[in-house]
Amino acid sequence: HVRAPAGCEIDIMPAPQIDPNLRGGVDPITGLSELGNRREVGERAAPAYIGRGLMEAIYPDEIVANEDDDDLAGGTTSLEPQPDTTACVTDCISGRHNENHSDTAFVGGDPLERLSRFGLRAAGPTILQFVVGGTQGELGMTSPFAPTEQNNPWNVGRLCENAPDPEMTADQVLQLRTLIRLLGVPEFAPELLESPPSTDLARDIQAGATLFGVDLEAFGSRMTPGATPVRLGDFDADRGIAADRKLNCVGCHIPIMRTGGSPARLGAEHLSNRWAPLFSDLLIHKMTSYPLGRKNQLNPPPPPGLDRNLADFALPNQGLANGDEWRTPTLMGIGKVAAPFLHDARVFLRPEAPASTVYTSAVAKNEPLTVDNLDHALQAAIELHDLPAPPANDFTQCPPVLDRIDDICGRASAHRSEARNVVEKWHNLSDLEQRQVLQFLKAL
Repeated sequence: HVRAPAGCEIDIMPAPQIDPNLRGGVDPITGLSELGNRREVGERAAPAYIGRGLMEAIYPDEIVANEDDDDLAGGTTSLEPQPDTTACVTDCISGRHNENHSDTAFVGGDPLERLSRFGLRAAGPTILQFVVGGTQGELGMTSPFAPTEQNNPWNVGRLCENAPDPEMTADQVLQLRTLIRLLGVPEFAPELLESPPSTDLARDIQAGATLFGVDLEAFGSRMTPGATPVRLGDFDADRGIAADRKLNCVGCHIPIMRTGGSPARLGAEHLSNRWAPLFSDLLIHKMTSYPLGRKNQLNPPPPPGLDRNLADFALPNQGLANGDEWRTPTLMGIGKVAAPFLHDARVFLRPEAPASTVYTSAVAKNEPLTVDNLDHALQAAIELHDLPAPPANDFTQCPPVLDRIDDICGRASAHRSEARNVVEKWHNLSDLEQRQVLQFLKAL
């Protein structure tokens, strides 16, 4: 935390030399202490809480049906390059569900280990766990679900906490859960489903959707009230996925998930048995990482550069998720919600001090990308799905390495993400095609 009430101190981290968890010092290679502990600092930025009631109403089996832990079920795509068979079995995208329990998260929580879906690593099985974690863990407010004040040894005797407990009633917490459940999904831009498209904008949006891998006929027939879903019962059509997945963004950002019965006591009729345009599989996926102590020494962006290392181990109790795994974010309303993007808001819009990275297309090869508008923020977020392109976008020009652990350039690099082939295809698109995908995202 970075703020505290007047006259009080934030809860700071002890210096490494007096931290009992780091007894014996830290190994410079592994980053671990003699006790096997690691000190990690990470930021978290909450996304817009829309469509959470729809996410809650999706049956666990619907989520599990999309996982592919051994990368055996890749889809068909006509765009080059095809995946590197030395690194990937099919499309390089595996994905697995997360599991967790609630009894340690709030009073009365369920001790049963079960599929979870909420939070940046899908570590929360229920919206209630999510709400209690925010009100108590982030805002410091007690409730019957979390009656204990957070310990802060720096404020002993300061009377920082003098409000009577609990500071929130159980009913207030449950009402907040209802609010989050019922926050709906914004309408798509009308050009997305216009048939036939009548303007250049509509044509660009729909071309971008096709490149993304969306079956617009299947998607539109399920998103239009009263329309008859085409190819009902077909596994891909029911998910809005085209036969030719093009970039294969839909390999993780699945356009449609089907809800079952909502557990909500209020508003369940709006959430149950719906085609939900999540643009997420709600699974966790391996993202980029760097060898310990190694930064991007290849094609570094001009400062202030965006770090492409997405791995961190800053929070415990994340279910099955490892430090380099994140849940696929939903893209509902992304064009209206806008930046910041990614789990720690590293892709931000700050005109007075814009961030930067490098981008590659069929024309540009690791050219500077300044994040100074929404299009560039979306473009940077796509780029950060993987490590930068190799020199001149030619993998034969990757520098030789002695060990695979040091390879941060090659197609088979262990530090690249599951989106590696998607981003390789993205880098081969023309500037126009990349802009069409950005127009599609802004239409959501």
